[in-house]
Amino acid sequence: MKSTTIIRSLLLLAVLAVVAYFVVLNVADYFRYRYIMNLDKHLTAADFKQIADSVASSGTNEISMPAAILDKLGATTSFLDRNTHNGDISASAILYERGEREIVGVYPNYTVAKLYVDITKQNQKIMLGENFTGKPVFRTLWVANPSLGEQTTPTRRLTLYEGKEPIQTDWWVIWSRL
Repeated sequence: MKSTTIIRSLLLLAVLAVVAYFVVLNVADYFRYRYIMNLDKHLTAADFKQIADSVASSGTNEISMPAAILDKLGATTSFLDRNTHNGDISASAILYERGEREIVGVYPNYTVAKLYVDITKQNQKIMLGENFTGKPVFRTLWVANPSLGEQTTPTRRLTLYEGKEPIQTDWWVIWSRL
């Protein structure tokens, strides 16, 4: 009788340990998610400037990022996909990644958060792209020269292309024509 009670107690303890382990993992994952979503509150403008300058100054695909910035970002990979086109530079780093990457062009169980750095001759911009809610969402975290961004991409305006020339119009003009 005592041996069955001991075995049941040990089995119950093992089940409770496994449940506690998964609860701790989920809580840690949730805090990582909250940190990424509030990244603009954890990094200063100087940190963002340092990230953009590191991407701009690297001449190859190897981007040397200060360890303090990488620790603040908590990136699971260093910067990847550095592209240069007509003097413009773009790079990205994975901050969060869970699930299977790709199954025949479909991403059923894949969650990712990436930090994107876009550098043009006139401006520098850092964005966060994530799909925590299921749909891809992009949010601008920092722009070196916000007034220049407003000139090139005004808010509340859409850019339409008719032939090769872009036409900018207010969104309500298009809405009123529908």
